[in-house]
Amino acid sequence: MMFEIEKGIPVPATLPRSKYPFGQMEVGDSFACSASQNARVRVAAHKYGKDHGLVFTARKIGDDSYRVWRIK
Repeated sequence: MMFEIEKGIPVPATLPRSKYPFGQMEVGDSFACSASQNARVRVAAHKYGKDHGLVFTARKIGDDSYRVWRIK
């Protein structure tokens, strides 16, 4: 297989890496998620925080919801 080398083609802008609003959050900001979303949101928050030097925490609020805060 042959590949054609092309010059002058710009790299497209990257899409946001998260469907959650981690990038727009300031320290003290939070958002709610359902209990069924909690595990995915916590993993995403941890990865986003590690990649961007931020810290998030999540706590159970009521019977069927969680809240995620940016704490650093």
